[in-house]
Amino acid sequence: MKRTFIAVPVAAETRHVLEKINTDLHHLSKKVKFVEPHNAHLTLKFLGDTPEDRFEMITRLIQQVTSDISSFDFTCQGTGAFPNSRQARVFWLGCEESSGVLRRLSQQLDKVLVGLGFATENRPFRSHLTIARVRQPLTDAEIASFMEYDYPAVHNRVDRVIWFESTLLPGGPHYRPIKTFDLKGKES
Repeated sequence: MKRTFIAVPVAAETRHVLEKINTDLHHLSKKVKFVEPHNAHLTLKFLGDTPEDRFEMITRLIQQVTSDISSFDFTCQGTGAFPNSRQARVFWLGCEESSGVLRRLSQQLDKVLVGLGFATENRPFRSHLTIARVRQPLTDAEIASFMEYDYPAVHNRVDRVIWFESTLLPGGPHYRPIKTFDLKGKES
């Protein structure tokens, strides 16, 4: 069994924004776990424990979903928290994408993978990049430092979908690509 998820990568400029947030809000690092910028991604579908004997079928299903999708763009802008700003457990950068491709990809992956026994996502899809996870309670001012963090909108070009293996280590997760699925129009 391997712990896996399906995601799209983010642009270098977005990783730079995460680096700046991590630096600017470093004083909160005892209370929150910041996402390492090199690990940044936008999750489309979390599979969790995945039997290796299903990898070939999963690969075919992801290929089926992604084969007709053209490269597209999204913008990171604004911040937020799950479940909400008063009870923040996760802080995120908002991702805006007007064509709805991210939502459709997530829904289609959910739909085809449920047949292999993977759980359906019950919450509505909300495109976001996780920037930090709360470990200890935060004051209102500390929450505000995330919620009011100002950064310029960042453009991201999506030309591939990646199926990752996630290994949880004491220093943080390690992500290894299992398979990359190029979208139509990807520049070589």
